[in-house]
Amino acid sequence: MKHGRNRTRARGAILIMFSLTIFLIFGFMGLAFDLGRVYLAKNEAQSFVDSAALAAAVMLDGTTPARALAAVDGVYLTTNNAWKQYHFQTESFAGKYTVRFSKTGADDDFQTLAAGDDATGYRFAEVIATTDIPMYLSPVLTGNTISHPAARAVGAQVLKTWFDEGLAPFAPKAHCSDTGLYGFPPCTSGGLPIDPDYGMIACTPVPGLSDVPGTPASLCPQNTYYTLRWGSNVWSSSFKNYPPTVDTSGWCGGDVLQAGLKDQLATWYRSGDHWVDATGFFTAGSVNGTADLLKLLNGDMAATIVVGQQIPGWDGQNPQQISAFAKALNDKAALGPPGSFVTTPIIDPVTGKILTWKLFELYGTYNQNGGANWCAIYRGECTYGPCKGQVLSDGIYEIRLVK
Repeated sequence: MKHGRNRTRARGAILIMFSLTIFLIFGFMGLAFDLGRVYLAKNEAQSFVDSAALAAAVMLDGTTPARALAAVDGVYLTTNNAWKQYHFQTESFAGKYTVRFSKTGADDDFQTLAAGDDATGYRFAEVIATTDIPMYLSPVLTGNTISHPAARAVGAQVLKTWFDEGLAPFAPKAHCSDTGLYGFPPCTSGGLPIDPDYGMIACTPVPGLSDVPGTPASLCPQNTYYTLRWGSNVWSSSFKNYPPTVDTSGWCGGDVLQAGLKDQLATWYRSGDHWVDATGFFTAGSVNGTADLLKLLNGDMAATIVVGQQIPGWDGQNPQQISAFAKALNDKAALGPPGSFVTTPIIDPVTGKILTWKLFELYGTYNQNGGANWCAIYRGECTYGPCKGQVLSDGIYEIRLVK
């Protein structure tokens, strides 16, 4: 009898332990199932805020945040709003995200702005999204019936201080120099540009048409045309009678009309201190003539070009190379905006060092003779890519996730 009671007790204990074990097994299985769904929702939320923050940053233009807010709402999308859904595309982020803006990007600097508020100087856009994920099985262990995974991203217009793609192979000269030599005014003070245009005049955008990169080229005045590449013949002959005179007959309008520039360039040239005979070309990596230059126009560079670096030169004396390159330029000019827009460094005329990046428009037909100057319209600033205007005016900006 005693042994029978012991066996009965053992079976009862095993049954109790088995029940507890089953309870725990199903609890952990449920926890794993629910946590997997939470993890998926977290990734979906992160994907949404990443896209939304970039879309908002693109649309910041220093006026109001209306277009940035509209971009997050999906107003400019031409496809469906699947990017704004989660939980296997069954739930919407509508009403579950916030958008804030900042001038500095510091975490404590973000502010909520209404569509009509002043957005001067704001170039950071923060998007935070939350999700509501029902817990089906894990409440057995945790007691939670709803999980709220959240995600945050910050998109910004970021000043480019280096380039490894998409530059035009020209190096226009700034109308200033930080050397303090030859009468050139200084370019910078305290590390910031004194004049964001470095002495040049941009052909300004059409008033009220923020999506238009600029006034049509045919209406741009001559003082907005600048020399991208100084032809060797024009350059050397310009100063042969200086002093007292400078022959500007082959110069581009903006360089001719800029007060004092011709005398500053002449003084510098006649000093014999110029770093290169103003060929105006540059290439990246090894100097292989036209092949490298055509790669630049097509967005492929062999090495990074950095602000503060001196532009490497290319003589471009081979007539066949000049002809091939001129054709490539003419093909781009024929595309019209935005295909005719190129980014190029602006250099210190005395040292040849890069000061910033600027936007030019190729226009008309370029002379295939290497001795001629090649001109283009100075367009000033551009948000890298969309060319919809930007918040600041001290270089070329790209849209990037910073947090």
